[in-house]
Amino acid sequence: MNKPNYSTLSSFFVTLITGLAILAASALVTPSTAHAADTAANATIRNVVKISYKDSAGNGPVGGYIASASATATVLLKAAKPTVGASNPASGQSVTAGTVQQYSFPIYSNANGSDAYTVDVKSGTTGDTAGMTAVNRYIISSTNAQGTVTPTGNTTTFAFAPTIGASIILADNNGDTVTVPFGSLNGISNNDFVIINATTYKVRTTNPGVTGSYDSANHALVAETPATIQLWLADGVTPADFSGVNLTGATISQRYLVTIGVTGAPPSATGDVYVNIEFYPTSDNALKDTKADTKTTFTAPTVTIAKAVAPLTGKPGDFLEYTITVTGGSADVTKVTVTDAVPIFTKLVSYTPAYVGAVGGDAVYDATHIFATITKGATTVQITGTAGDNGAEGSGAGFGKAPASAAGQPLTFYLGAGSLNNDGGTVASAEVYVIKYTVQILN
Repeated sequence: MNKPNYSTLSSFFVTLITGLAILAASALVTPSTAHAADTAANATIRNVVKISYKDSAGNGPVGGYIASASATATVLLKAAKPTVGASNPASGQSVTAGTVQQYSFPIYSNANGSDAYTVDVKSGTTGDTAGMTAVNRYIISSTNAQGTVTPTGNTTTFAFAPTIGASIILADNNGDTVTVPFGSLNGISNNDFVIINATTYKVRTTNPGVTGSYDSANHALVAETPATIQLWLADGVTPADFSGVNLTGATISQRYLVTIGVTGAPPSATGDVYVNIEFYPTSDNALKDTKADTKTTFTAPTVTIAKAVAPLTGKPGDFLEYTITVTGGSADVTKVTVTDAVPIFTKLVSYTPAYVGAVGGDAVYDATHIFATITKGATTVQITGTAGDNGAEGSGAGFGKAPASAAGQPLTFYLGAGSLNNDGGTVASAEVYVIKYTVQILN
C-alpha cells in the first residue's frame, strides 16, 4: 500500500469545506430569487379561518368552541405578448411572378387564460423591389386547434381574430399527463393541438377535476382535484419529451395556424416582396409579436431561344439547315409556340421516308413528307407539313406546321408535354428542345 500524501489530503479537505460553504450560502439565497409562474385564470383561491374560545369561566370542550368562515376569490386573465412561430415554408422562397406563394405560421398564447387576439398582415419593414407595384398580401385560411381549416373567402381580408385558450400547468406527473387548477382548462379540449415551451403536442383526453369546497361542519377546506390534460405525441414529439422535461409552471396554449398568400404582380415583374405578421391581444396591441420581413422573390417565366444555320455560305441550289434551340428557364412555362418563316431567297424542302438534313441535289417540297424534326432528349419526332397526327402526340416533343414552301411562308412548332397539333404544351425548367428544318437557295 502506498503511503498517503497528507499535504494533498489537507488541501483536498480545505477545498471541500470551502465548496460546501459556498453551496450552503447559495441554498440560502436561491428561494428568494426564484421566479414563480403565473396562476391560471379562473382558478379559485379558497381560504378558511377558524376561531376557538371558551366560556367566561374558562370552561368548554377540549380545544374550545370553534367557529369558522370561508372566503373565495377568482384569478383573472393576465394578458401577455403572444408568439408567432417560424413560417412553413421558410422565408426566402422564389416563385414565378403572378403566382401565389403561401406561408403558414403557428400562433399561440403566453397568457394564463383564454383571450381574444388579432392577426394582421402588413407590408414588410424592408421595402419591396421597385416595379412590384401591385403586390397583394392576405390571409388565405386559418386552422383552429382541432385542425379544421377555414378559408377566409376574401383575398382582401388582412385581419384574423381568433380566441385562443390557454392555462398554466400546475404539475407534471413526469409522464404524459399534466394538471391545471380546477376550472382552468380555459377552452383546451380533447384532440386540440397545443404548444408547451414551443413544442407541439396533441391533447388526448381532459378531465375537469372536482371543485374544492368549505366543510362548515368540520371547519375545514376540502381541497380541489385539479383538472388533467393527457397528451399525445404530435409533430415529431418523442416519449422523452414527456418524461425528460418538467413542464410545471409552463403555459399550455391552443395552437392555431394562419396561412397567408403573397402575390407579386405584374406577371412580368421580378423582385423581392416582404410581408410582416403582427399578432397581439385585441385588448392591448402594445403586447405585440411580429414576424418581420418574410421574403418572397418573384421571377418572370423565361425561356431562351437560339437559331443557327449551316453552312454559313452557299450558292444557288445549295441546301441550308436551320437549327432552333429552345431552353427552359428557372420555372415551367406553358403554351410554348415557336413561330418562324421560310427564309427570303429560299424554298422549304422535304424528304421521305425520313428527314436527312442539308444534303446535295434537288428535294421537292411535299406537305405529306417530312420537313423538320423536333428533338427532346433521346426522343426525335419527324414533322410533316400538314402536321397531322405524325407520331408526336404523347412524345412530349411537339408538332409542326408548314402550309407551303415559298419564302415568307409560316413555320409553326408546338413544343412541350401535352402539346397538340394546334397548341403548345409545357416546357419544364431547364428542358432543351431542338428543331431542325432544311431550305434550298433559289436558283
